[in-house]
Amino acid sequence: MLSFSSIIAACSDTYCLDCLGLKHPPPMQWVCPECQDEEVLYCLCNQGEYGLMGGCDGAECSVEWFHLQCVGLMGKPKAKKWFCPLCN
Repeated sequence: MLSFSSIIAACSDTYCLDCLGLKHPPPMQWVCPECQDEEVLYCLCNQGEYGLMGGCDGAECSVEWFHLQCVGLMGKPKAKKWFCPLCN
């Protein structure tokens, strides 16, 4: 089981990637759910905007924007339309 520790000084919790719905460890800017401020949240990881992001083309997607690494992408999708794991 993959896990990582948050890097926030006020938070020493460790999280399971599977429990957070993540396929890959997030970048160093990751903030645990308890330490998040009131910023707009995106993606399966429920984090703010950072790094490369892509929008889901699903008309009724409840999340809309995703961090590419959270959905297993290394770069822009090759298809004209991309659908997130929730809409796929």
